[in-house]
Amino acid sequence: MYLEENYKLVERIQGDFNISNILKKNWQTQWDNVSNTNKLKSIKPVIGKWSSSSQDKRHEEVVLTRLRVGHCNFTHVYLFKKEDKPMCCNEPVTVEHILMKCSRLRFRPSNFPLSSVPEILKNDPDSVNVVLRFLKNNKIN
Repeated sequence: MYLEENYKLVERIQGDFNISNILKKNWQTQWDNVSNTNKLKSIKPVIGKWSSSSQDKRHEEVVLTRLRVGHCNFTHVYLFKKEDKPMCCNEPVTVEHILMKCSRLRFRPSNFPLSSVPEILKNDPDSVNVVLRFLKNNKIN
């Protein structure tokens, strides 16, 4: 009786594992079919947990996620205020502008202009820390 119960438990665990893999595979297939213009997809082409998405402070995690999807307070608050789209340096305020182009911001790491937004916001804790420090030093939340 004891062996039979253990065997059923093992079968159930294996079944759960197979179902999980099937669901992940289907999810990835759906994600692969999302347009390449999707900002998050350009940064994260493969689904799964990111080691860089485990910030100690929730606020930092929210800022990082919003940067990755391209919808931050500084890029979209005008919609809520029913104002015109904000401009900076004669161009619309975007995540790319803030991270790579804006001449008004200081403390920009030297490797930012040589990169792309997906490269800057990739799944790398060191890169993420540089971005968060850059935003903090420029008083951008």
